[in-house]
Amino acid sequence: MAGVRGLDAGALFGRAVRGGRVGERRLADERVAVILRDRAAAAGVDPFRPHEMRHTSLSELLNAGADLATVQKMVGHESVTTTAGYERRGDAAKRKAADLVHVSFFPRQT
Repeated sequence: MAGVRGLDAGALFGRAVRGGRVGERRLADERVAVILRDRAAAAGVDPFRPHEMRHTSLSELLNAGADLATVQKMVGHESVTTTAGYERRGDAAKRKAADLVHVSFFPRQT
């Protein structure tokens, strides 16, 4: 398509309308799932659900240094607990966080 969605609020994936424009109405969830299934097959990756993209992007924001409260607001969760349930950073992130703390009776590891 020639146009770009832009920065205005609204659906991330809009329906195509006459003239090759993107309309304001969002694509149905099922249609997004079909598109992603087809793209995954074309790329040779395992199929995935659209919601897994939410998990991944949320974890990537946290890995990049965004704080949990900010990510919570970005994704529209009412509770930071809900947002925390999505994060999948694992042990490497825990080790990185632990390395930020220096306890005086242990020599700092470099």
